[in-house]
Amino acid sequence: MFFSCIAVFASKKGFLPLLLGGMLSVAGRVRHIICTDLSRQWKLRDVSSRLYMSESQLKKKLKEEGCSFTGVLLDVRMGYARRLLQARLPVNRVAAQCGYVSTSYFICVFRECFGVTPHRMLALQEHGQHKSEC
Repeated sequence: MFFSCIAVFASKKGFLPLLLGGMLSVAGRVRHIICTDLSRQWKLRDVSSRLYMSESQLKKKLKEEGCSFTGVLLDVRMGYARRLLQARLPVNRVAAQCGYVSTSYFICVFRECFGVTPHRMLALQEHGQHKSEC
């Protein structure tokens, strides 16, 4: 009966995002929004408005889940950066696609997150030595 009810609304515009919004954690919903355009310079206000909540409410809910907006943003960007680097994209393109204007700043953030530079991580992965996550 439950799935029959869902099937009735499944074709309606906006139903799937509404359904997922009720199922995902706030951090998961923030991740989903950020992933729609990783090259964008995301601000807390941009994401909070898409979630129909105030900035302070979003910060509070993320804190309750044990994370922060900047932490989620960094995690999403660095995960994507790692995948792009494994696909052999140039570091400057990876930086831009992950929302960094400065390649050198991207390299600093990447090194802080993973403990190695992007080039060094690729070299280590070729030899099967580096598996850490941010």
